[in-house]
Amino acid sequence: MSTAGGLDPLRARLVALMSAATHPTAPAQEQMLGAASAGPSPHVDLVAARVTGPVDLPALRAALDALVRNHEALRTHFTFEPEPRMVVRPPEPAELVVEPITGVEAAAARARALLGTPVDVRTPVPHRAVLLSHGENDHVLLAAVPHLLFDEHSHGVYLDDLAALLRGEQPPPRGRYREYALEQAALLADGTAVRRRAEALAPPLSKATWPKSPERRRYRQSVVADRWSADWLDDVVRRLASRGTTLNMACTAAWAAALHAVTGVGDVRIGTSLANRADPAHVGTIGLFATMSVLRLPVADGDTVGDLLARARRTAMGAMADAHVPLSALLAELRGAHPGFRASSLYEATLVFVGHGEPVLAGPRTTLRAVDGFDADEGPRPAFQPVQLAVRLGEGAEVRLGYDGDLLGETDATTLLRLLRAFLRAAPDRTVADLAREVADG
Repeated sequence: MSTAGGLDPLRARLVALMSAATHPTAPAQEQMLGAASAGPSPHVDLVAARVTGPVDLPALRAALDALVRNHEALRTHFTFEPEPRMVVRPPEPAELVVEPITGVEAAAARARALLGTPVDVRTPVPHRAVLLSHGENDHVLLAAVPHLLFDEHSHGVYLDDLAALLRGEQPPPRGRYREYALEQAALLADGTAVRRRAEALAPPLSKATWPKSPERRRYRQSVVADRWSADWLDDVVRRLASRGTTLNMACTAAWAAALHAVTGVGDVRIGTSLANRADPAHVGTIGLFATMSVLRLPVADGDTVGDLLARARRTAMGAMADAHVPLSALLAELRGAHPGFRASSLYEATLVFVGHGEPVLAGPRTTLRAVDGFDADEGPRPAFQPVQLAVRLGEGAEVRLGYDGDLLGETDATTLLRLLRAFLRAAPDRTVADLAREVADG
């Protein structure tokens, strides 16, 4: 069997590998590269979309090939001798596997299996997608990709571009992730941004006093949930806009206030992911741009809602100005300046916003709709931080709070969710103590 150019597939692949070029890795990849050099990496992202309507398999294969051609991150692997470098291969065909399924549960099981299978980033494996089909008009599209080359924003780029290609349209020219890798290294070269972020988070860092204090933690997560209706959320967003703030900023302030009210900590530190795509050239590029940042907010009982909203805005703007600083560089700076500093003391709570995503037209009768997950998923799983707050926006918002049951009880976790609601609706002159009393009184 030969390709259009006359080469058999194996020889064509060898020719492509011989013409691949290597490039410096991005500082953001550094933390995960150590584990990836020793074997398959457990850091996997999963593109998942519900496909409604008929699927033209030849058209889908062609669209996936074009997607790989347009986004070099989908045809990149790594070499580690003598140092880590990205190997960008020439455009190559993607692989599409079609599997029948019996229903949603089977699709979920297949997705979990893909997400739980480590990816060997040292091996030049073509990009692979899996189409799970349950009848002519009901499908799920899955694609496992290494987190070293993919982030939350990349999910939207992947599906938007794939849908455009299936409609017969050509997406705009996309940037090259290798260029961002050089750009990030240059921005960090003199150390100014790293030192600035480290100074904002310098010890001493006080620890929260959790309602429960076991002799030994099991690090197991439990989950409580809340639902903000579309009408309730629209009203909140209008109120916030009239005060010149956004829902994201308000949730940060509300989360800090709730944590203070329940734990008594006055130095609240929240870990959150920043998209780090202020440059328009990065918006449509698949790659690992997102960085984990830490928002540090002092909170006291007498602070008003207005005080905390302003404080959260200043803190978030400072973090976004240095969004290119990866967590690994920040931790290295803190450890060098403060011997004995432990990464686990940097933050004890997280906040993540998950976009619901509207269906995207992929043909006259076919749509793609992203299937989003949560950092705070239901079911038993490790609790890496004491508390994790996830807000999924769509028709209203679904809110999940993952908590370590050895540190908080279900009543404490529910109180945190009620405090969030109270803060988002509160007048600017209400204090944290006022809201805590209001929630306690029912």
